[in-house]
Amino acid sequence: MRTSKLITRSGMHGITRRQPLEWLALIVALLVVTVFAAALHYASVAQLRASERERIQVFAGVLANDIEGNLTVINSVLANLIQDSRSDADATAPGRGMTNHLQRLEAAMPGVRALVIVDASGKVIASSNPVLTDMDLSQRAYFQTVKASPDATRLFVSAPFESIKKDLIITLARMLPKSDGSFGGLVLATLDPGYFTGVFRHIVYAPDLRTVVIHGDGRMFLSYPATSDIDYSVPEQPAACSTGIARAA
Repeated sequence: MRTSKLITRSGMHGITRRQPLEWLALIVALLVVTVFAAALHYASVAQLRASERERIQVFAGVLANDIEGNLTVINSVLANLIQDSRSDADATAPGRGMTNHLQRLEAAMPGVRALVIVDASGKVIASSNPVLTDMDLSQRAYFQTVKASPDATRLFVSAPFESIKKDLIITLARMLPKSDGSFGGLVLATLDPGYFTGVFRHIVYAPDLRTVVIHGDGRMFLSYPATSDIDYSVPEQPAACSTGIARAA
């Protein structure tokens, strides 16, 4: 009986002594598995973020090319309008034919809300939108900018401003020179924010994505989806305008 008790006590002592080692081994194994799982998760997240970043950059490039293409076309149209209206540059008002011509051009360009011809005093003498006819634009910043720095070869891109429809718009303007080359007014196109919103709608593929267009002075022109709680305006940039896609915070 004594021998049996000794053996039993010895066996229990061995089990008790092994338990801390087994628990330690288990804890170490769990830590290794946890670290390995965390590393795999981090690598997966990093790969996903890189893929998303690349995808967003591709979409931003597509949008930038689309906007750049529109600006190029509008610039060409404005240059042609200068040639068409050159004989009327010193006149008080172009003929009805010019108004019809502006309306046809506007209809052919979905990104343009209005085409306007302004005389040297700032008065609208022709417009594809009759509401703007005879309006005084002499106090508009874009008019003052072109008048102060006349350059018949340059396309002027205005900062975003509030239109008569109470939304933010941007105008593209070129100087209309008189016969002697001096400042004779402007030919300008007003961009339609609705057109760009329609383009952005096909790009924003996730609910937390937002597309923004920012003017060169850093002011946000528009965003899609529209937001009033986040301002993506940035410090002044050298380019006329820029576009980007961002995830909402």
